[in-house]
Amino acid sequence: MKKQKALGNKGFSLVELIVVIAIMAILVGLLAPTLIKYVGNATSSKNAANTDEIKRVADIAIANCYDEFNTVAGTTATSYTVTYTLTGETASGADDGVLTTGSDAAGTAFKEAFEYGFGVDNISSLDTGATWTITINGDNAAGTGWSFTTEVVKTN
Repeated sequence: MKKQKALGNKGFSLVELIVVIAIMAILVGLLAPTLIKYVGNATSSKNAANTDEIKRVADIAIANCYDEFNTVAGTTATSYTVTYTLTGETASGADDGVLTTGSDAAGTAFKEAFEYGFGVDNISSLDTGATWTITINGDNAAGTGWSFTTEVVKTN
C-alpha cells in the first residue's frame, strides 16, 4: 500500500519539464522582437516630442530677442548665427545650455530667454546625457529686417 501511494505523488518527469521550458523559450523568442520594437518606437516618439518642444521655445525666444539681434548684428549685416547646445541632466537648477557660437549680447539674450521659456523642469526631464543642438540662422540679405530659421537636432 505504501508503494502505490508513493508512486501516485511522484510529480513531473524530467521530459515534461523540458517540454514546458522549450515551449516558454519559443514564446519568448516570438514576443521579444515585438516588445523591443515597441520600446524603440516609444523612445523615438519621446525624442520627437522633445525636439518639437525645444524648437517651439527657441522660436519664442527668438521673437523675444528680436531687438537684441537687430542691435547687435545691426541692419547692415546679412547673416547671424547662434548655436546653442542643450544637454539633459538630472540636477534641476543647473545651467544646462552652452552657447557655442553667438556669445555676444544677442546670443546671451537668446540663451536666457530660451532657458526661461523652456524651464528647469523641462531641462531636467530630458534624458541624462542626451544633447540637442539648436542652430538659429538670421538672414538680412535684403536689408529690410531679420528673418530667422531654427533647426533643432538631437545629436546623441
